[in-house]
Amino acid sequence: MYDLTAVNKKSEEAKKNGDNSKQQYTINVNEDNRSILLLLNRDCEVVQSLMSTSVGDAMSGNEKAMKYYDEARDFTDANNYNEAINSYKKAVKEDPEFATAWAYMGLNYRRLEDYKEAIKCYDKALAINASSEVALQNKAIAYEYLKDYKNASLTYEKFVTLHPESPEGYFGAGRTWYDQGEYYKGVSNMLKAYLMYKDAGSPYLADAEQSLGIFYRELKEKGKLDIFEKAAKDNNIDLE
Repeated sequence: MYDLTAVNKKSEEAKKNGDNSKQQYTINVNEDNRSILLLLNRDCEVVQSLMSTSVGDAMSGNEKAMKYYDEARDFTDANNYNEAINSYKKAVKEDPEFATAWAYMGLNYRRLEDYKEAIKCYDKALAINASSEVALQNKAIAYEYLKDYKNASLTYEKFVTLHPESPEGYFGAGRTWYDQGEYYKGVSNMLKAYLMYKDAGSPYLADAEQSLGIFYRELKEKGKLDIFEKAAKDNNIDLE
């Protein structure tokens, strides 16, 4: 076990109150093997939440497109992904600028494990709305399933640039950069996700904690613990 003592040097409130205290974070290091697919299961749940709550993609003003869209959602709820895709295709035929329908179509392709087709749909959505959280995160995850970690990382980085307030981009970037051997980028992004989850009281804090524990142990075994320490220092974190 090791401790992270986080110092938020950028906190305006702390500066105003003259509060220089440190908050103690404890991360458990266990012996579980790292598994991308295990972590992706968590992401699928997060994406489902985004799909239900995101307001980044507007609904269509085309009545027929919305009829097919609602029909597709019903098929998805019934796990009938092929029929859902057919209905989404009808929706975007009626309204080619219906970004949400393109993004949801991609999700259904992903559920059918047709990741390349899913990415095409996400690209269609992003061509209409470049900041779509749903399309960006799902596109990155599709790249992960294809084991294209470089493009997954770049997509997560774009997500971070457009949505710096969301820990999900940092979490994904941390995982995929690390898997490419870009250890500093991996640890640094995961630390950012960890601190954001901690501040938000998120249940996904445990996922970031587990990842950091694995990174720490593996880098220690490789004799590269200095990378972890530098990333911690650069993120205003003291290791004790």
